[in-house]
Amino acid sequence: MDSVIEEQPFTNAASLWEHLSVPPALSDTQNEVIYRGHADAKWKLLPTILRRGPAKILRELIGRPLSYADQAWVEFMMLRLFVRGCDEAGVAVPNDSVRFRDINLSDRNVEEYYKRPDTWPSEDLVETMAMARLHGLPTRLLDWTTDPFVALYFAVSEALRRQSHWAADDHIAVFALDKGKRANTHCGDFRVLRVRGSISQNIVAQKGLFTIHPIHGDRASRVAAKSLEEYLRPPTWSPIRKLIVPVKECVKLYELCRQFSYNAARLYPSAEGASMYVAETQFHILGHAAIGRFP
Repeated sequence: MDSVIEEQPFTNAASLWEHLSVPPALSDTQNEVIYRGHADAKWKLLPTILRRGPAKILRELIGRPLSYADQAWVEFMMLRLFVRGCDEAGVAVPNDSVRFRDINLSDRNVEEYYKRPDTWPSEDLVETMAMARLHGLPTRLLDWTTDPFVALYFAVSEALRRQSHWAADDHIAVFALDKGKRANTHCGDFRVLRVRGSISQNIVAQKGLFTIHPIHGDRASRVAAKSLEEYLRPPTWSPIRKLIVPVKECVKLYELCRQFSYNAARLYPSAEGASMYVAETQFHILGHAAIGRFP
């Protein structure tokens, strides 16, 4: 379904930066655009739980190809285990209470999701899932931002870490999704999720929000890893644009990001972010040598 995504190429860092610097024109309907960055333009819009590595581990744990019922069951158990881990660490989870756990995290819930995987995740659990995603747990949430330069930073910083794998024809990508009216919470068959800033400082610094991949299909059917655009209803225009630029431009783009304080220290406001800032600076220096391989 690649035709749904309109690809817009840029030849250099300056042209992409200039394009992102111009705010999207808002119509009378007040449409909102959200952004996501990829270090490799060939990567699909897949949440972590459906990507090759985590999906392979889940298949090995279950011992067979996963059905949609299996998928919902495994994700529920992972989230429940995350909550248990938060208890061990003394970390609060959103909306927590004895009643919350009894209603949402009991064995009867997992049985219900196994019978009706299309109901996963419930409204009460999405903020806990968002917190888990922000702290590294594979989920069916896909990270987005309302700031195009945050998306660009993530694409650039990850690409610099992968510079040993660069090829001459590689590109990075920034996806721009026109999700419609600000009041809407759905775009096609997937939901756009905003969460409270109190869940994590990172979500505030990154101006973050998420899309939720739905489960569509018979409970016994084998799980299909579908990219986000496959859940869009047939549009009269393309709601997703993919802005691409050669990967070698990442060195200049990182310099621009850093000039305007788009860096790990600001976007991960913690000592961990400061450590990441040191690492990305080193990768940027090494990047100068990497682009020497290109004509």
